Amino acid sequence: MLDTLWYGGVMDQKNQSRRALSVRLSEPLAQKLEAMSEVRGLPMNTVISDLIAEAAGFPELAPSVRPQDVPAQIALDACRFGPSSVGALKGIAKHLSNQNLTRLSAVVYTAAARVIANDPDPEQGGNERASSELTTTARLVKSTRNHELSIALLREATALDAKNRVAENLLGQWLVGSAQHDENIEKYKEAMSLLVNLVEYDSHAELFYGLAALAIADDNSDKTARSSALENIARALRRWAFGSKDNQERRKWILQIRHLQQQKANHLVQDLVDFANSNAGWDPISMKDISG
Repeated sequence: MLDTLWYGGVMDQKNQSRRALSVRLSEPLAQKLEAMSEVRGLPMNTVISDLIAEAAGFPELAPSVRPQDVPAQIALDACRFGPSSVGALKGIAKHLSNQNLTRLSAVVYTAAARVIANDPDPEQGGNERASSELTTTARLVKSTRNHELSIALLREATALDAKNRVAENLLGQWLVGSAQHDENIEKYKEAMSLLVNLVEYDSHAELFYGLAALAIADDNSDKTARSSALENIARALRRWAFGSKDNQERRKWILQIRHLQQQKANHLVQDLVDFANSNAGWDPISMKDISG
C-alpha cells in the first residue's frame, strides 16, 4: 500500500522559501518514519528534510539545526508582559513553531494566554479568551505528536474556563488515546468524567466514552458494564457513518472497527459494516478491508 506524503523541501538560500515536493512511500517505510518522528519529537516533514540533507551531504541545511533569533523590537515588545505584549509573544511562538521548536513554542503561547487572561479589557482578555487560545495551541502541539504536552495544555484550558466544552471534549478523547498507549486506568476514568455530558452532542465523544468505559469494565471483569460500553461504541459508530461521504473518515472509521475486533466484539462488526454500507456515502467496506 502506498501513501502520498507532502513535505517541505530544502530551504532556498536566496529567498528563504520552502519548496513543496510530493513523494510516494511504501506503507512500511512511512510507518518507520512516523516512529522516528515520534521519538525525535519533530514533525514528519522535518525528519524527512533532515534525512535528505544528511544523505545529500549538507547537514547544515537540515531544518532542525538552523535556529534563528527574533528581531530586537519584537523581543522588547514581548518583554513588557502586558496586554500590548500579546502580539509579540504570539509572533515569537509562531517563529519558534516554524523552526520546529514545538515545545518551546507552546511555552511562549501559554505565556501569551496568561497575559490575555489577566487583561482587564473584556473585549480583549479574560479567562474564556485565554482558554480558547490554549485550546488552539494544544491542537498545534498534538499535530506534532507531543501528546502529553497537548493534554497538559488542555488541562490548563479547562482550568481557566470550565465551560470550554471543545477543550473538555478534546481532552477526554486524547486521554483515551494516551491511556491506550500506557494502559493507565486512571486516565480512562478521567476521560469518562469529561465526556459523560458530551455524548449526546458528538459521536466522537460517545465513541471515546465507550472506549474508556470498555477498558474500565474489562479491568473490573464487569460483563454488564462491558455490554453497555459496547452499545455506546456501536451507537457512536453508526452516527459517525450515517450520511458521511468522506473516504478519509471511512479510513478512520475502519480503524475503530478493527479495534472492536481486537476487543473480541465480532458480533458487532458485521452489523456495523452492513449499516455503513447501507447508510454512508463512502466506498463500500468489505471484511477484507477490516482484516487488512
